Amino acid sequence: MAKASSVADSWMKELKCAICLEQYKEPRVLPCLHSYCKACLEGLLPREGLSWRVDCPSCCSSVELPNGDVDLLPANFVLNNLLSMVALHLNLGRGNFECDSCDSSDAPINRCATCCQFLCEVCTAAHKRGRGTKTHHLMSLEEAKEEGPIAVVRPSFCKEHEGEMHKLFCETCNEAACRDCTIIKHRDHKCIFIKDYFAKEKDIITKILSETKAKASTLQDAVSGVSEMKRNVQTHAEQTVENVTNVFHDLTASLNTRREELINEVEELKKAKLNSLNVQQEELEMALGIVQSSVRFTEKAFKHGSEVEILNVRKQISSRLRELNTAIWQLEPCADDAVKFEADNQLKQDIETFGVVTNVVTYASASVVIMGHGSEGVMYNTLCGQPVEFTIVAKERNGQKRTEGGDLFTACCDNGNGVKMLDVTDCGDGTYNFSYTPEHEGQYKLVVKLLGHDVVGSPFSWLVEKWHLLSISGNSEGDIQLTEKNLTARYKLGASGLTFGNGFVNSFTGISLPSSGSTVSASSLVGGGASKRYHGSTDRPFGANRWPYVVSSVCFSTGKHSCKAKLVGNIQEGCSFGIITSNQGSHGTLAKLGNWWLWNSTRMKHLCWSSNIPVQQSTIDHCMSNDVIEMYLDCDSGTVMMYNQRTKQSDIWYEVQGDVCPVFHMTTDGDQVSLLL
Repeated sequence: MAKASSVADSWMKELKCAICLEQYKEPRVLPCLHSYCKACLEGLLPREGLSWRVDCPSCCSSVELPNGDVDLLPANFVLNNLLSMVALHLNLGRGNFECDSCDSSDAPINRCATCCQFLCEVCTAAHKRGRGTKTHHLMSLEEAKEEGPIAVVRPSFCKEHEGEMHKLFCETCNEAACRDCTIIKHRDHKCIFIKDYFAKEKDIITKILSETKAKASTLQDAVSGVSEMKRNVQTHAEQTVENVTNVFHDLTASLNTRREELINEVEELKKAKLNSLNVQQEELEMALGIVQSSVRFTEKAFKHGSEVEILNVRKQISSRLRELNTAIWQLEPCADDAVKFEADNQLKQDIETFGVVTNVVTYASASVVIMGHGSEGVMYNTLCGQPVEFTIVAKERNGQKRTEGGDLFTACCDNGNGVKMLDVTDCGDGTYNFSYTPEHEGQYKLVVKLLGHDVVGSPFSWLVEKWHLLSISGNSEGDIQLTEKNLTARYKLGASGLTFGNGFVNSFTGISLPSSGSTVSASSLVGGGASKRYHGSTDRPFGANRWPYVVSSVCFSTGKHSCKAKLVGNIQEGCSFGIITSNQGSHGTLAKLGNWWLWNSTRMKHLCWSSNIPVQQSTIDHCMSNDVIEMYLDCDSGTVMMYNQRTKQSDIWYEVQGDVCPVFHMTTDGDQVSLLL
């Protein structure tokens, strides 16, 4: 008996109406899945013209009831069944727990498992004598208690055909039906057995319920995040107060007034943040309660309700769960935990404005890394052996760039064989520089952190590629000499070279160029087909060209790539640099060289125009000998950007298509391009 009382007591906590705080009487379910006593709901009905409206006290959702008929709301079978279970466990013989077979209001003593009815002593005897019921399985109340909530689930009978149970569900009318109803009221309607229809609808609701549970989990995480932020605000505020106190400890008494003002600012800032977070937490907790309440109701409906009862309210359940699943709440903390005291060394006469309390701090989650002078946050594949410069741009939480230094950024690079810590230099203006020189081909990983937190995009990955230069000469009197493993090319007037067919000369040892109209095979390189190596040239790009040029041994069609080149010689007058397209022919061969994107290209422009070769010229000018040019090619977006390290000039071209590669055009004896920096 003690155990039964304990179980009943635990249930009783859930059986009190939130309005009257008494045990539920005829509980009704609102579409938002909150339940209240019928009388309590009627008390909430204000008159509005010809319609009545109930505002849910829990979630404030509004429900309109025609003519104010609360009976139009479905009965909460979950609560009714729980009330019956409480009565069963406490052996009560009135209220929700009485004989189902007669009107005597006598307490039941048995339960017929076949009829799903509780029977009083008289009805039990009649049940045992009846021809149609004497073979039914009767169980004692103790056995019914052991059976659990299913023991109080009663069958649903048709109100129009006495004694006929609801065994079918009419999908046309969306209601349960008995066998006779299908012949009369629901003739030619689409009817299905309740068990089959319930299984299908249960799967649908269960799927929606899983999404609602995920929403509850998200809300719980948001509440936890706000709570954690509140603790951080409190902690950081306390730390800031301590810093303020320490700074002012060695100052004269004239600083005390200002010190108290700063402490008050901290407290006000903390109060403002905590007030905002408290409001947000209350809203999220209310939302969490609403979601959890709907989840509990739905789960209990499956546990305690019959199939008919669940189907009768499935629309409300599905509608409410979908409504909750699509609801949008402010999940991120509406205030941050940034509270910081800043002070500088001012003279005594400036004491009135000494120090400031601010919430402006650097956030790792907003700070970004720039590779070289490329796009913000973009990692480009780089050339093996070339140093790669990186810039960290420190930013506030709102994305505003910081204008002063002092942050402790760290950086390390993993080349696959080990991790190397990199020296980060504070520039004092909110930017931080470091560099790394990859010595081998392969995948590299860069990790940049601020006080243990990753900046945006960290860890970064990029590919280090290895390629060299190829030289091609026109009908010039000189040739291009390749040195240092073909990473440096120098134009030498009067040098000898082999001429093939139409005058093309390739000074890369062992590679011969075909005559005009022929092609050279291209093979795949690293990067999943992002670049291709080729060993030679194709038919002549323009007939009037008498000047040599240099291209890379790799052409690129996808991905992001960068390189640097040092230009030496008569740069101002004739030497040009840029990229060139190499159109693919059939069978993966290079058919010809196509469009040119050139910088500093006055001479080349006229040559190309005379031969109908498309050329786009850059605004970069004033190039001089020993200038280092950076190239940033983004095949995915079809852009290429150039940057002169000395003049800090940059330019970008769009609509770059096809297989492209860097190109350098030489015009004067001694002109040189080198990838060795």
